[in-house]
Amino acid sequence: MTYFNHPWSESLRLDDGTIVSSSSQLETYMRDHDLSLSADYSAAWRQNLSHRKAAQNRKRLFADFLFHYKRSVWNARSKKQFFRDNG
Repeated sequence: MTYFNHPWSESLRLDDGTIVSSSSQLETYMRDHDLSLSADYSAAWRQNLSHRKAAQNRKRLFADFLFHYKRSVWNARSKKQFFRDNG
């Protein structure tokens, strides 16, 4: 979307309570919430959205993996016996 960016005469209140008073604010809101105008739902837009969601999922899975790996290393160190039993 390309518009001349000047404040509107009346502001809009969106569903989540955000107040928008210019077209650039509306574009920013739509981009942040993965929204688009009905004319913009092209195959490339849908593919880009699915790639972004897949990348977010990979990052989340990798963060979970690191968390559990560090936890397992920490638990192994805390259970390790530093002295041998005499007997």
